[in-house]
Amino acid sequence: IGPATADALRSHGITADVVPDEYVAEAVVEAMRPHVSEGDGVLLPRAESARAELVTGLEALGATVDEITVYRAAVPSGPDPKVLAAIREGRIDIVTFTSSSTVRNLLAILGSDAAALKGESRPLIACIGPITADTARENGLTVDVMASEYTVEGLVEALAAHLTGQKVTS
Repeated sequence: IGPATADALRSHGITADVVPDEYVAEAVVEAMRPHVSEGDGVLLPRAESARAELVTGLEALGATVDEITVYRAAVPSGPDPKVLAAIREGRIDIVTFTSSSTVRNLLAILGSDAAALKGESRPLIACIGPITADTARENGLTVDVMASEYTVEGLVEALAAHLTGQKVTS
């Protein structure tokens, strides 16, 4: 959806024709608008738990969308006991989320221990972008940092700026 995906394609000799300015499904639909005609077939390899906005947006442009699940996020049976102890004891200072599924899955495996992420002495919560931040908020988390560029690099930059009191430059 963004520069990392374009780089991965390039490493296989494929050039991305469209890379949106913002790395969310809605921006992909807008970037694709000039390139999609009524009846065009679009193959959409994606995560099993991906949001529906990209499919519905492309269909609204007249495309016929065929989805293929190429990966799924599996929820492990439980957290590492050392990590769980660190969460319970308040030794985690920052929690980063890079997708809505990371929010949902972490809260699911933590169960009642997820309260430590919501309490008074909770860790700083940082999200890669607005969709992930919305999911965090919907699940009772307070989002302290959100990247303005929805990439891991953007998240690191936003965290660094927050921690040093500087403004984010991107």
